[in-house]
Amino acid sequence: MIRVCVDTNAERVELFLNGSLLQTKQSEEDCYAVSFEVPFTPGELRAVAVRGAETVEDALATPSALAEVRLSTVQTALEEKDGTEIIQVEVSLHDRVGRPIVSRDEMLHFALAGNGEIMGIDNGAPDDLTPYSSRKRATFMGRLVVYVRPGEEKGPSALYVTAPGGVTANVGLFCE
Repeated sequence: MIRVCVDTNAERVELFLNGSLLQTKQSEEDCYAVSFEVPFTPGELRAVAVRGAETVEDALATPSALAEVRLSTVQTALEEKDGTEIIQVEVSLHDRVGRPIVSRDEMLHFALAGNGEIMGIDNGAPDDLTPYSSRKRATFMGRLVVYVRPGEEKGPSALYVTAPGGVTANVGLFCE
C-alpha cells in the first residue's frame, strides 16, 4: 500500500486511479491534508478537491520507460579562469513524454571530449559508496550531478552520457 497525501482547503477529495474512483474523503476541520492508503498500480492518479460547486484537480502519472537523459547547467562557459572553476552539470531521467523518472534508477556512463576533466559524479544517495572519480554512477531518484573542471587551454569540450537501452545525451562546455 502507498500513502497518498493531498494538501487542500476543500470540503472533500475524490481520488481516481486510471479514471476509476477509488475513494472519497471529507476534510477535517482545521486540517489541510487528506490521506489515502491505496495499492500501487501503474497509470494516472488524479485527485479532485471539491468545495461547494468549485473543483480543482491535479494528477500524477507513472512514467514509462527511459527515453531521454537531460543535461542542464546554469553555466556552460567560463570567461576567466584561475584554476578553481567547476561547471556543475545536472542530469535527470525522463520518459518519452517528458515525465521525470524518480521511482527507478539507471547506471549512467560519462565521458568528456576536449578540454577539461570530470572531477566527480555525485547522486546524493547516502549509501552509494561509488568513488567520485568513477566515470559511471547510478542515479538516485532519477538524478545526479557531474562536476567538470575546464582544462588549461581555451576551447570547447563536451560531456557525453550513455544510459541503458542506447539512450545518449551531451552538452557543450567552453573555456573562452
